[in-house]
Amino acid sequence: MARYEFVKGLPVITMAEGKQVGKVDDLVVDAERKAVRWLRIRSGGMGMLGGERLWVSADAVHGVGDDAITINTEADELPPTRPKPSLWSKPSAGSLATK
Repeated sequence: MARYEFVKGLPVITMAEGKQVGKVDDLVVDAERKAVRWLRIRSGGMGMLGGERLWVSADAVHGVGDDAITINTEADELPPTRPKPSLWSKPSAGSLATK
């Protein structure tokens, strides 16, 4: 289990391209399921200011390490707006739990 303070600010890197798409800016937690559903990524800008916001489903997370988060989604597939709750899928075995 990764704590919010640890995850915030970590670089997010695509597995296929090895490209950094941004840094974790925030998390969306499904309180009922006690699981992270989405990671909000800030891409570009200065530090955590400005730039574009992108969204990564927790199901797309490949791994969380000390230095980065890797995802199975390519950079051009990341949506610029958070999908509606009705589109959230059920947590998979790879979801980030938030006990």
